[in-house]
Amino acid sequence: GKKYKGQWVDNKITGRGTMTWPNGDRYDGEWFEGKKHGFGTMWRCEHGKHRVEYNGTWVHNRRDGYGVMHNAKGETYEGEWRDGVRHGRGKQTYGGRFDGAGADVFDGEWVEGRRAGHGVMQLANGDLYEGEWLDDVKHGAGVYYYEAKGMRYDGVWERD
Repeated sequence: GKKYKGQWVDNKITGRGTMTWPNGDRYDGEWFEGKKHGFGTMWRCEHGKHRVEYNGTWVHNRRDGYGVMHNAKGETYEGEWRDGVRHGRGKQTYGGRFDGAGADVFDGEWVEGRRAGHGVMQLANGDLYEGEWLDDVKHGAGVYYYEAKGMRYDGVWERD
């Protein structure tokens, strides 16, 4: 089963401690009444190797506040979270190398896990879009720069 080493208050996991699950996953950080709550780091164990999945703040077992997430696909998100999803200002790197080279990068606003509001998407091929987003797609005023063609389109986008 699970193994916990750390502080307890009134027979509840509360304070600083480390929980390790049978599959090798591990959380090291702050707890409140048995839930990840405060600052902490979650590691995932895959094929016998650990990688940091999330380093940041938690509220009642959910990512909430500021944190950095890395997933198994090599994607990274650094920014604000609310209720377990990206929400607020943040930067998402999609694939590519760990340092972000060769990847698409979005830097902007998120609402309930989706790009919404103002943001900049820099594509690995050099193209760049700066403008408004809604429900994870370009929507509203924006400018798209076509790197290879040396052209730009300035206009209004509708769910593109």
